[in-house]
Amino acid sequence: GTWGNTNVAVVFSGCGWWDGTDVHEGVYTMYHLSRNGARFQMFAPNQQQMHVMDHMKKQPFSGENWNMMMESARFSHGQGKMQMQDLSVLDVNSFDAVIFPGGHGIIKNLSSFMKDGKDCKLHNDVERVLKDFHHSRKPIGLASM
Repeated sequence: GTWGNTNVAVVFSGCGWWDGTDVHEGVYTMYHLSRNGARFQMFAPNQQQMHVMDHMKKQPFSGENWNMMMESARFSHGQGKMQMQDLSVLDVNSFDAVIFPGGHGIIKNLSSFMKDGKDCKLHNDVERVLKDFHHSRKPIGLASM
């Protein structure tokens, strides 16, 4: 790979197309970073998801409440460099770029777009991370949703 000394933060919003990070986009992101020699660290907010979806029926489960960081940890091995970290500790100075893989979690968990539409607000840590990378003139990768 050509990205040998590149350190990338990857931000997840849960696990699953309908209520978190799309599994394909999350895995492809990590695969291609690894394939090209980049190092990456995974992050997610340590907060509850908007709701939990039954991915077969495409309907919310009633009474279920899942944590984004715990669900996002399904992408990791849960230990060492593959351990999911709380988004609140992401420091722009430790990374060369940030990537947000897609999925409905972008509009449900990392922002209020699903509820508020054009008047939506970003999750506080998401807004901080995006502003920090922008002000530092470091690449920001945003996928669908």
